[in-house]
Amino acid sequence: MAQESLEIALSGKRYTISLDQLCDEVRAELKTLFMQEVEPLTLLKLYITKAQEYSLICKSLEGLYKSLESMDSIPQHSVQIEALQHTT
Repeated sequence: MAQESLEIALSGKRYTISLDQLCDEVRAELKTLFMQEVEPLTLLKLYITKAQEYSLICKSLEGLYKSLESMDSIPQHSVQIEALQHTT
């Protein structure tokens, strides 16, 4: 798989921003913005914001997976219910 990246010039320096770790939706949004006339600093801020959002989603999913895995190791207790016989 080829690496995807975007380049911006900011304060006389060129920066390469990797898109590899971002989901397809965020990657497409950033590519669309880079095609527009937007200030490089605005693009960099947007990239950082989207990367943070993605990171939080990943951390939440990892927490959920760990929670589900720990539920599997909890011993399951069964409850037996028996009907009482009536004496008349």
